[in-house]
Amino acid sequence: MANEIEYNYLTIQGWMISRLGLKGNALLAFALIYGFTQDGETEFRGSIGYMCSWLNCSRPTVSKALDDLIQKDLIIKRAETINGVTFNRYRVNLQVVKNLYRGSKDSLQGGSKETLHNNTNIDKYRDKDREQQPEPEADVEMIPLNDGSEWRPSQPMYEEYCRLYPGVNVQQEFRGMRAWCLANPSKRKTRRGVTAFVNNWLSKSQNQGYRRPAPSRNAFNQFPQNTYDFNKLEDMLSS
Repeated sequence: MANEIEYNYLTIQGWMISRLGLKGNALLAFALIYGFTQDGETEFRGSIGYMCSWLNCSRPTVSKALDDLIQKDLIIKRAETINGVTFNRYRVNLQVVKNLYRGSKDSLQGGSKETLHNNTNIDKYRDKDREQQPEPEADVEMIPLNDGSEWRPSQPMYEEYCRLYPGVNVQQEFRGMRAWCLANPSKRKTRRGVTAFVNNWLSKSQNQGYRRPAPSRNAFNQFPQNTYDFNKLEDMLSS
């Protein structure tokens, strides 16, 4: 996660401070979500762990910043349940933001030369930057690779794992995968081969979960079962 953040950025625009009155963690959280959802259609699908890395703070601090933005009606939260696991989606409330800004959607995105300076240089790379913006990572354990780096799935990929393997606690299995790789450094996977490793692991875990357990056998009962006439035995013993 740290490596990806090192080579990426989020943009804080002046109106977020002057018009919306945001500051601190709430400002950073808003700018991060706005960067993903400013088209009015896309939702921010990143985990709390992903936001913690960007804001460089704890989970309670991120949750408080999100709650503040929701109470101000600046962002909209939607809960989605996939195979019993609830994921939170966020998007900027563009209508409220536009009213506060007293401008148009285009001006908020920096599409007008009258509202932003150096806009010619910004617009030249806007679409390219959006295409290169990485997907948020899932909040799961990272898997060590054979080159010394680590890997974890994106949030959409993690949700797909949850959907494809409903009989598996996917988050717990990632802990097991990390522990196995730490214990077996010579068998660690390449970045290209790690997804096949994950799929094989989850597939085996699901098959084991659905396998009917064999009936237990008591070692002390492995002898022929006979029936006895106790009245006849009693007569034999008393004669």
